[in-house]
Amino acid sequence: MVQACGWRGFALCVSMWSLWSWAANAQVKIPIVKWGQKSDRLFLTIPLKDVQDPMVKFSDGLVEFSASSHGDQYEVKLPLLRHIASQNSSYVIHAWNVQLEMPKKRKEPCWKRLLKGKTSHSWLKRDHDKWYTKDCQAAKEKWRVTYFTRKMQGKSPNAGPSGRYDDVDSSDSGSVAKQNIEEEKQQAQTRW
Repeated sequence: MVQACGWRGFALCVSMWSLWSWAANAQVKIPIVKWGQKSDRLFLTIPLKDVQDPMVKFSDGLVEFSASSHGDQYEVKLPLLRHIASQNSSYVIHAWNVQLEMPKKRKEPCWKRLLKGKTSHSWLKRDHDKWYTKDCQAAKEKWRVTYFTRKMQGKSPNAGPSGRYDDVDSSDSGSVAKQNIEEEKQQAQTRW
């Protein structure tokens, strides 16, 4: 650095170097993000103490967060796996963390990952306190029943009347399945 500036501009060069090193240390950091879910909503927790100047922006497939905490600037953009209902999303700032709650666009089996990309990040962790396994399992089983019932009926298995799997009336799915089993038994008996 000294050779590039020459000996005459040494003081100016040293002050520029100190400004550059200060700017390098003041770079934006990515905060730890813990996530959990139910079949109808997502939960994010960002553990930062004494957050100042928070900015949280929700859009259908993206969540943006930036804030400062104890002199450090934090920022993260999360391109989500699927869409959320951004107009119904909310956040709360506590002394020790920031909590975000986002309804999913549709009730569905729980997501296997939070982000679109399949790469893992050291700052993204599962929040086991906000992971509702029983709710996720119930949604998965309901989806399976609806999917296969509609498939056996020759209808599109991917959607109900309004395009949602939870709009399909699955109350008769058991009787339809039993009826199909009975028909298969009768066909098997007539073959033998």
